[in-house]
Amino acid sequence: MRRPVHWPRRQEPSGRRHRGSPRTCLDGRWSYLLLAWVSTWAVGGCTGRPTRAHAAAPVAVEQPPAREPPSRTPVPDLPLTLQDGFPLRLPMMKGKLIAVFFCAAYDDAQCQREADGLGAHHAELRDAHHVVIIGVSPATPAAHEAFLSARRSPLDFASDADGRIGRAFGMAGARDALPMVVVARDGTIRAVWHGVDPERHVRDLIAAAAD
Repeated sequence: MRRPVHWPRRQEPSGRRHRGSPRTCLDGRWSYLLLAWVSTWAVGGCTGRPTRAHAAAPVAVEQPPAREPPSRTPVPDLPLTLQDGFPLRLPMMKGKLIAVFFCAAYDDAQCQREADGLGAHHAELRDAHHVVIIGVSPATPAAHEAFLSARRSPLDFASDADGRIGRAFGMAGARDALPMVVVARDGTIRAVWHGVDPERHVRDLIAAAAD
Protein backbone atom coordinates (compact mmCIF):
# COMPACT_ATOMS: atom_id res chain seq x y z
CA MET A 1 0.00 0.00 0.00
CA ARG A 2 1.45 3.31 -1.11
CA ARG A 3 1.39 6.40 1.07
CA PRO A 4 -1.14 9.00 -0.08
CA VAL A 5 0.52 12.04 -1.53
CA HIS A 6 -1.03 14.36 1.14
CA TRP A 7 0.57 12.48 4.06
CA PRO A 8 3.85 14.03 5.15
CA ARG A 9 6.76 11.72 5.67
CA ARG A 10 7.68 11.30 9.29
CA GLN A 11 11.20 12.24 10.23
CA GLU A 12 12.56 9.90 12.91
CA PRO A 13 15.20 11.20 15.27
CA SER A 14 18.52 9.50 14.81
CA GLY A 15 19.05 6.48 17.06
CA ARG A 16 15.32 6.10 17.86
CA ARG A 17 13.54 2.96 16.82
CA HIS A 18 10.60 3.34 14.47
CA ARG A 19 7.47 2.23 16.39
CA GLY A 20 4.83 2.11 13.71
CA SER A 21 3.05 4.10 11.08
CA PRO A 22 0.48 6.80 11.93
CA ARG A 23 -1.79 5.35 9.29
CA THR A 24 -3.30 2.71 11.55
CA CYS A 25 -3.85 1.85 15.17
CA LEU A 26 -3.85 -1.90 14.53
CA ASP A 27 -0.13 -2.75 14.49
CA GLY A 28 2.19 -3.59 17.33
CA ARG A 29 1.43 -2.88 20.96
CA TRP A 30 -1.80 -0.95 20.32
CA SER A 31 -3.79 -3.79 18.76
CA TYR A 32 -5.03 -5.17 22.08
CA LEU A 33 -6.79 -1.88 22.86
CA LEU A 34 -9.09 -2.35 19.91
CA LEU A 35 -10.35 -5.63 21.36
CA ALA A 36 -11.57 -3.81 24.45
CA TRP A 37 -13.10 -0.97 22.48
CA VAL A 38 -15.16 -2.93 19.98
CA SER A 39 -17.63 -4.22 22.56
CA THR A 40 -18.93 -0.76 23.38
CA TRP A 41 -17.28 1.61 20.90
CA ALA A 42 -17.19 1.75 17.13
CA VAL A 43 -13.85 2.72 15.65
CA GLY A 44 -14.05 5.69 13.32
CA GLY A 45 -10.63 5.61 11.69
CA CYS A 46 -8.25 5.65 14.64
CA THR A 47 -10.12 8.20 16.68
CA GLY A 48 -11.96 5.69 18.90
CA ARG A 49 -14.97 8.03 19.11
CA PRO A 50 -18.43 6.48 19.57
CA THR A 51 -20.61 6.38 16.50
CA ARG A 52 -24.15 7.75 16.44
CA ALA A 53 -25.56 4.29 17.15
CA HIS A 54 -23.50 3.96 20.32
CA ALA A 55 -23.93 7.49 21.61
CA ALA A 56 -25.22 7.65 25.16
CA ALA A 57 -29.00 7.86 25.34
CA PRO A 58 -30.51 10.63 27.47
CA VAL A 59 -31.32 9.50 30.98
CA ALA A 60 -34.77 10.35 32.30
CA VAL A 61 -34.58 12.35 35.51
CA GLU A 62 -37.19 11.39 38.04
CA GLN A 63 -39.06 14.42 39.33
CA PRO A 64 -39.16 14.81 43.10
CA PRO A 65 -42.57 14.35 44.68
CA ALA A 66 -44.56 17.44 45.46
CA ARG A 67 -44.06 18.77 48.96
CA GLU A 68 -46.60 20.28 51.29
CA PRO A 69 -46.41 24.07 51.37
CA PRO A 70 -44.68 25.39 54.48
CA SER A 71 -46.76 27.23 57.03
CA ARG A 72 -47.53 30.88 56.39
CA THR A 73 -46.86 30.79 52.65
CA PRO A 74 -49.43 32.59 50.47
CA VAL A 75 -52.28 30.44 49.23
CA PRO A 76 -51.95 29.61 45.49
CA ASP A 77 -53.73 32.12 43.30
CA LEU A 78 -55.49 30.03 40.68
CA PRO A 79 -59.16 29.61 39.81
CA LEU A 80 -61.05 26.77 41.47
CA THR A 81 -63.97 25.90 39.20
CA LEU A 82 -66.90 25.00 41.44
CA GLN A 83 -69.84 22.73 40.65
CA ASP A 84 -71.84 25.65 39.27
CA GLY A 85 -68.96 26.80 37.03
CA PHE A 86 -67.94 29.75 39.23
CA PRO A 87 -64.14 30.34 39.16
CA LEU A 88 -63.30 30.91 42.83
CA ARG A 89 -59.94 32.47 43.77
CA LEU A 90 -58.93 31.90 47.39
CA PRO A 91 -56.73 35.03 47.80
CA MET A 92 -59.87 37.12 47.28
CA MET A 93 -61.46 35.54 50.36
CA LYS A 94 -59.18 37.11 52.95
CA GLY A 95 -60.92 37.55 56.28
CA LYS A 96 -62.34 34.03 56.26
CA LEU A 97 -60.82 30.77 57.45
CA ILE A 98 -60.78 28.32 54.52
CA ALA A 99 -60.52 24.53 54.64
CA VAL A 100 -59.71 22.77 51.35
CA PHE A 101 -59.79 18.98 51.47
CA PHE A 102 -58.55 16.81 48.59
CA CYS A 103 -60.28 13.59 47.54
CA ALA A 104 -58.94 10.87 45.26
CA ALA A 105 -62.53 10.55 43.96
CA TYR A 106 -65.72 12.29 45.01
CA ASP A 107 -67.57 8.97 45.30
CA ASP A 108 -64.84 7.39 47.44
CA ALA A 109 -66.13 6.20 50.82
CA GLN A 110 -63.60 8.29 52.76
CA CYS A 111 -64.42 11.41 50.77
CA GLN A 112 -68.15 10.90 51.30
CA ARG A 113 -67.68 10.44 55.03
CA GLU A 114 -65.63 13.63 55.32
CA ALA A 115 -68.01 15.60 53.11
CA ASP A 116 -71.11 14.42 54.99
CA GLY A 117 -69.57 15.17 58.39
CA LEU A 118 -68.43 18.64 57.42
CA GLY A 119 -71.66 19.34 55.60
CA ALA A 120 -73.66 18.57 58.74
CA HIS A 121 -71.91 21.49 60.48
CA HIS A 122 -71.73 23.76 57.43
CA ALA A 123 -74.23 26.36 58.64
CA GLU A 124 -72.56 26.64 62.06
CA LEU A 125 -69.08 26.94 60.58
CA ARG A 126 -70.14 29.47 57.96
CA ASP A 127 -72.42 31.72 59.99
CA ALA A 128 -70.91 31.61 63.48
CA HIS A 129 -67.21 31.17 62.68
CA HIS A 130 -66.84 32.44 59.09
CA VAL A 131 -65.29 29.18 57.89
CA VAL A 132 -65.46 28.23 54.20
CA ILE A 133 -65.12 24.54 53.26
CA ILE A 134 -64.23 23.41 49.74
CA GLY A 135 -63.74 19.86 48.50
CA VAL A 136 -61.50 19.07 45.52
CA SER A 137 -61.60 15.98 43.29
CA PRO A 138 -60.71 15.13 39.67
CA ALA A 139 -64.40 14.90 38.68
CA THR A 140 -66.11 17.39 36.41
CA PRO A 141 -68.29 20.24 37.72
CA ALA A 142 -71.38 18.43 36.40
CA ALA A 143 -70.45 15.27 38.32
CA HIS A 144 -69.92 17.31 41.48
CA GLU A 145 -73.28 19.03 41.00
CA ALA A 146 -75.04 15.67 40.71
CA PHE A 147 -73.17 14.27 43.71
CA LEU A 148 -73.96 17.24 45.96
CA SER A 149 -77.59 17.37 44.87
CA ALA A 150 -78.10 13.67 45.52
CA ARG A 151 -76.68 13.98 49.05
CA ARG A 152 -78.28 17.42 49.64
CA SER A 153 -74.87 18.68 50.67
CA PRO A 154 -74.32 22.42 51.17
CA LEU A 155 -70.60 22.15 50.42
CA ASP A 156 -68.77 23.39 47.35
CA PHE A 157 -66.54 21.13 45.26
CA ALA A 158 -63.85 22.24 42.81
CA SER A 159 -62.83 20.24 39.76
CA ASP A 160 -59.16 19.28 39.37
CA ALA A 161 -59.17 17.02 36.32
CA ASP A 162 -55.58 17.83 35.31
CA GLY A 163 -54.15 17.83 38.86
CA ARG A 164 -53.13 21.48 38.64
CA ILE A 165 -54.75 22.44 41.94
CA GLY A 166 -53.25 19.46 43.77
CA ARG A 167 -49.76 20.30 42.49
CA ALA A 168 -50.12 23.96 43.43
CA PHE A 169 -51.00 22.95 47.00
CA GLY A 170 -48.34 20.22 47.15
CA MET A 171 -50.99 17.50 47.37
CA ALA A 172 -50.10 15.57 44.20
CA GLY A 173 -50.07 11.86 45.00
CA ALA A 174 -51.33 12.41 48.56
CA ARG A 175 -55.08 12.35 47.99
CA ASP A 176 -55.50 8.88 49.45
CA ALA A 177 -54.67 10.36 52.87
CA LEU A 178 -57.47 12.91 52.33
CA PRO A 179 -55.31 15.94 53.20
CA MET A 180 -56.94 19.18 54.31
CA VAL A 181 -55.21 22.52 53.82
CA VAL A 182 -56.24 25.23 56.28
CA VAL A 183 -55.88 28.79 55.02
CA ALA A 184 -55.72 31.53 57.63
CA ARG A 185 -57.70 34.75 57.43
CA ASP A 186 -54.67 36.61 56.07
CA GLY A 187 -54.55 34.36 52.99
CA THR A 188 -51.58 32.20 54.04
CA ILE A 189 -51.33 28.46 54.62
CA ARG A 190 -51.86 27.77 58.32
CA ALA A 191 -51.68 23.96 58.53
CA VAL A 192 -52.12 20.69 56.63
CA TRP A 193 -54.14 17.93 58.27
CA HIS A 194 -54.34 14.31 57.15
CA GLY A 195 -56.90 11.56 57.63
CA VAL A 196 -60.66 11.23 57.75
CA ASP A 197 -62.11 12.60 60.99
CA PRO A 198 -64.82 15.18 60.28
CA GLU A 199 -65.86 15.61 63.90
CA ARG A 200 -62.32 16.42 64.99
CA HIS A 201 -61.86 18.67 61.99
CA VAL A 202 -64.97 20.64 62.91
CA ARG A 203 -63.65 21.16 66.45
CA ASP A 204 -60.22 22.15 65.19
CA LEU A 205 -61.65 24.57 62.64
CA ILE A 206 -63.76 26.27 65.31
CA ALA A 207 -60.67 26.55 67.52
CA ALA A 208 -58.61 27.94 64.64
CA ALA A 209 -61.29 30.48 63.81
CA ALA A 210 -61.22 31.73 67.41
CA ASP A 211 -57.48 32.54 67.29
